[in-house]
Amino acid sequence: MQILFISLAVLFTSLGQISYKKYANSQKNFYLTLTISLFLIVPIMNFSALKYTSLDIVYMSTSITIVISLILSRFLLKEKATKKQLLSSLLITLGIIIYNS
Repeated sequence: MQILFISLAVLFTSLGQISYKKYANSQKNFYLTLTISLFLIVPIMNFSALKYTSLDIVYMSTSITIVISLILSRFLLKEKATKKQLLSSLLITLGIIIYNS
């Protein structure tokens, strides 16, 4: 159950960030409403995950949000990642794996 809640928190955070960038570029209220809605759901998912696992695991796992946002921005915003961003994403992912093992 903890994996479900953490995964949803990460997904909603990443989608909220993408939605906010779309709002900043277009000024369409739909994207602002979507952003606020997604960001309101995230704490609920995090608190739900905390029922099943410890604080350090939940918040260390949610740091993968940066990597997910980078991947989603490639597909949803057509942005290209730099080598520095890709290396940083790899280091974040390795850190999460090492910390959680």
